[in-house]
Amino acid sequence: MNLEPLVEVITREVMERLSALDSTPAGEPPDPSKKQKSTVILLPHEMQEEAPFWKSLGTLDGIQHNFLVSHPAQKQDLARFLPGVPFRAHDPETPLAPLVESGDFLLFPFFTLECLARAATLTGGDRVSDALLMGLRKQKPLLVDLAELSDMNRLSAYLPRGFLETVAGHLRTLASFKVIPLEVNSLSEQLKGGAGAVNASAGRSVLTREDVLKLMDAGGKDIRMPMGSIITPLARDLCDENGIALIFY
Repeated sequence: MNLEPLVEVITREVMERLSALDSTPAGEPPDPSKKQKSTVILLPHEMQEEAPFWKSLGTLDGIQHNFLVSHPAQKQDLARFLPGVPFRAHDPETPLAPLVESGDFLLFPFFTLECLARAATLTGGDRVSDALLMGLRKQKPLLVDLAELSDMNRLSAYLPRGFLETVAGHLRTLASFKVIPLEVNSLSEQLKGGAGAVNASAGRSVLTREDVLKLMDAGGKDIRMPMGSIITPLARDLCDENGIALIFY
């Protein structure tokens, strides 16, 4: 079966989608003379009040935070979550392109599986995944919270293998885009260290059967993975069969 025509159509549609994102009406251009580092933080419709993310932001000094809210009520929520922390909250109607352009880092806390699927398949369609795709085009450091995936990993034994393999594929795609896991406990180092330090901290988010085989060939007996990593079903089976311990940190 000749798949070249299908690949050509998909490639054309993806490029049209990315071009449409870049054509978002421009607002005020960023001030090139600014020296203070800044973040652009994309908030989904639902966010967690007790999340450690808010506490981490409260410990940062000298960084301007710009939030793109999903609905106006989130402005009041932010003032409650971040007492005494200066920030700017932008309305959902704010043009996306100049906001993304203005940030030194793009942060995606509370990243959902829906956003993961939209971003990995380059379909976009919501503000969060659109901003991520635009950040890729602008080569911005992208820090993505994978906490929900950590919860899913603990339940992996009860989830269909096809579903887990699909999620693992999406994570491999994001890893190839150089998307970086957002580390709440070391957020200060990630942001203050600059783009180079952030990229250096990027870890592998997916463990496959091939990875386990390589470890076995090297005589390894355990695998250390950051919280939020996805273990494919075949990799987990191989670990169980050969007594290889999975250690999350």
